[in-house]
Amino acid sequence: MKYLIYGSGNAREHSTFMRLKSETGSNVFFACYGSNGILQGDPNFFSVQNTTMAILLAKEKMVDMVLVLSPLDLLKGIADIFAKAGFKVFGVKTKLAQVEGSKVYAKSLMEEFGIDTPDYRVFHSFQKAKAFLEQSWIAGSSEYVIKSDRFLANASLRVSIPQNLEEAMETLYFLMVSSGMDTGSRYVILEKKVTGPELSNHIMFDGDSYLLFPAVQDYKKLYENDHGPNTDGIGSMASTIPVITDDDQKYIENRVIEPSLKAVSSVGDYRFFLYTGIIKTPQGINVLEYNTRPGNPEWSTLLSLLESSLEDLINYTMEKRLSAYRPVWRQNAVSLTVMATASGYPFTEKEYEEKIRGVENLDEDVMLVSDHTRKEEDALVVSGGRVFGLTHTTDSFENARKKIYANMERLSFKGMFYRDDIGTNGIRFR
Repeated sequence: MKYLIYGSGNAREHSTFMRLKSETGSNVFFACYGSNGILQGDPNFFSVQNTTMAILLAKEKMVDMVLVLSPLDLLKGIADIFAKAGFKVFGVKTKLAQVEGSKVYAKSLMEEFGIDTPDYRVFHSFQKAKAFLEQSWIAGSSEYVIKSDRFLANASLRVSIPQNLEEAMETLYFLMVSSGMDTGSRYVILEKKVTGPELSNHIMFDGDSYLLFPAVQDYKKLYENDHGPNTDGIGSMASTIPVITDDDQKYIENRVIEPSLKAVSSVGDYRFFLYTGIIKTPQGINVLEYNTRPGNPEWSTLLSLLESSLEDLINYTMEKRLSAYRPVWRQNAVSLTVMATASGYPFTEKEYEEKIRGVENLDEDVMLVSDHTRKEEDALVVSGGRVFGLTHTTDSFENARKKIYANMERLSFKGMFYRDDIGTNGIRFR
């Protein structure tokens, strides 16, 4: 079969392209409307301006399946567009993407299907939301996370964890008043703040059967020790070494995964990834969010642990034969990804066009994936806030950290930043 990946050129798409290329040779193509400096020059990498050009490319290359993997594209209906053009599409249509696109809708599905989630209130009026916070906020015992109903491009705005009431009010005002409807949200969720270790459950679902990927945790906060604003993901770690108790595993399968799959099936024909973000609080396991696609950078991390065919996994899912797929994972292994960002990320992103130096010095067993890079003459340059990631798979988080950070030190560009504590304590969910 022949495949076409359509997207902006981010790390999720980049790692998928490289894996499918290793399995299918020249039978995978990348129609990129953004930039990816590492892939520029690859004969199967094509720059396109829009879906019309991508469809023409897909027809020219006689593509059998189009992969749409990223949230903004799915929410814009890109999967629908390719389907209408006559292509088989691996990626959810707009209606299903709303499970991620509207947090209010996701919460309503959780309630309908009896899925535990933190207590929350939905507000359309800034004044009512403000009054609720003033009455309900008690420092240290009753605090709230502020979530935009709409999927916003800037992750620091999608979910905010205020440190105090004043900060909460400022965030609320920005989302509902000062930013305007183009950036802000008509609705916000005020969700009771809960604490505990989190997991990003990645599930492949074909409408009947599902496959649960190994345990993976991502790092959303910009700074060490989980301080600072939320990001799109600053690092991730995954493991095939068991980290979940049998009781928790049964709870996750019976009270999270199975009802969540029933929930998305009630919306439409779901044959794709479902990501359930969960947290283990002192009171029990709760679902925080749904993503209707794989995480970024979690997908690069998980993919490095998968030894069996990704091509088969995709096709078995599309053909509703996932129960026949026999996944092979790298045993007793851990994988780590660390992202490098430009100065100012995730707010006022700076230092674009800066040259990235040292790529030629990376070890062969360290994978460099581009999130926002492009090529200018012979140089790799920064083209966005989250720039690239390094992924390494080995037998322990300690060894993974040593390898990743030794290689990260060989890379540089003006304003380069990365967290230095990714994977420090390994995955903890007990």
